[in-house]
Amino acid sequence: MLRAGNLRSERRFPESDGILKNLEQSEASFYILAFERGGSLLDWGKSRESTAEFRTALVLNTSFEEAWVALGRAAFALREDEEAIKAYRRTLHFNPRNYLARRSLARAYWREVQPEQAGRELAQVVSEHPDFAEARAEHGLALVKVTRYQEAIPEPQSYYTIWASRIRKPATPRARSRLINRQSRRIPTMRLLICALPSNINSVGICPRRASSIAKPAS
Repeated sequence: MLRAGNLRSERRFPESDGILKNLEQSEASFYILAFERGGSLLDWGKSRESTAEFRTALVLNTSFEEAWVALGRAAFALREDEEAIKAYRRTLHFNPRNYLARRSLARAYWREVQPEQAGRELAQVVSEHPDFAEARAEHGLALVKVTRYQEAIPEPQSYYTIWASRIRKPATPRARSRLINRQSRRIPTMRLLICALPSNINSVGICPRRASSIAKPAS
């Protein structure tokens, strides 16, 4: 199995899959093999095939948290959002503090056009992990989507403060604008959030015209 893992890391997926398939046939009750083969197939881009392996692993071990997460990832890749939601919720049943699964659950809710539910999940993520900058930006965007602008306003600043503290640069107004602008290009969610805020709040100069039009609730 170690050899298969090395091949997978080298993106030599056909060889890795061949080894894991042979091992799985000889050790059918070893759920880790099904999980590992599913992960290799998922990395290979074979999401449909990977789901069958993850489900096999879960039949053998229904409380295998990592397999539920992986099943959610595969379903999300297939745009089967309802299945992804079920898998991530099952993950959280076994481990409510798995904040990465909760963030992924929020993304599935978002794609299912359930921004309020997405916002609730992200609110819990940021309450438990306030320095998770990306989740704060996504939480702000979910709040904007449901027109809760006043609650969304602190999130761009929180995102910036967290990110700036990582690189230890001075927070002058000019540096603030430059750093947020640069980082928002890397994370589209941050740019969307800034653009969605009212122009009197959006002081970073990225898209103030668009912000004032987006932020107004429909009459």
